[in-house]
Amino acid sequence: MMPYTPLKLRVLALSYLTYLSFFVSREPYSLVKMTLLKTWTPFSEEDGWLTIGILDSAYLTAYAVGVFAVGCLCEQLDSLHILVTDCLASGLTTFLYGLADFWEVHNYWYFLTVRVANGFAEATGWPTLVTIMDFHFSAEPRSEFIMAAFGSCKFAGVMIGSILSSFNLSLGESDWGYPFIWCGLVVALMGVVDFFLLPSQPPSRKRASEATPLLKEQGNSSMKQTSEPKSETLASEANSATLASETTPNSETPGSQSNSATPGSEPNSETPGSEPNSETPGSEPNSATPGSEPNSATPGS
Repeated sequence: MMPYTPLKLRVLALSYLTYLSFFVSREPYSLVKMTLLKTWTPFSEEDGWLTIGILDSAYLTAYAVGVFAVGCLCEQLDSLHILVTDCLASGLTTFLYGLADFWEVHNYWYFLTVRVANGFAEATGWPTLVTIMDFHFSAEPRSEFIMAAFGSCKFAGVMIGSILSSFNLSLGESDWGYPFIWCGLVVALMGVVDFFLLPSQPPSRKRASEATPLLKEQGNSSMKQTSEPKSETLASEANSATLASETTPNSETPGSQSNSATPGSEPNSETPGSEPNSETPGSEPNSATPGSEPNSATPGS
């Protein structure tokens, strides 16, 4: 039984070869330096080593900035699309550097611009490929071993690039552009192969990422449906309360009753403790006062 599926083995092989091709495309610069210092004009001048040093420093600065920028982009965009684009860009800039030999370009700014652009393009290899490898192998029990094996592509790329560049230089030092052209074609070709054969994510993870927006949309719709009855109930209760307050007479409106029904300020005829004289307890009229009947009905008279 194979420990890894054919898909994972394909991902490992293509990722290994892609990063190897980046190191292949970097080798011509180091091998052609001596030829440039001897035969090519901005480098064969008195301060040729300084010119080479400035180009290398510009390349490394662009590479450092590019690694950070591409690492941030990999969290937002598809890593495969970034990888393919920059494989083609790396191949193109390497190819342009070599074409200076055939186009008889001796402009210092041409070499500086191409070198900086190549640094940005080369910076994409590590962040994008590590992201793809992490998607496919992070859950594996031997993921550390896999990443260690993947890291060996650096040394393999240096060896292959050195052999390929040395073979082209052995044909003649005057044609120093051939190593750049052949090595640039290698990395560009790997970008095309990755576009058709390298999956950026496992199928299960891709299905889950596609289903996430649907789940969020369903959750929002269910929350909206549950909140609508509550809002309708509150609105109906508010409307019924408004109707009840409108139909209640002013005399019964709390806090705004008329003088005849205002608590604590009833009219004199009905005020407790101050009834009219005709019905006041203990002070009935003379005609009905107990013990003092009218003269016409007084007993004994």
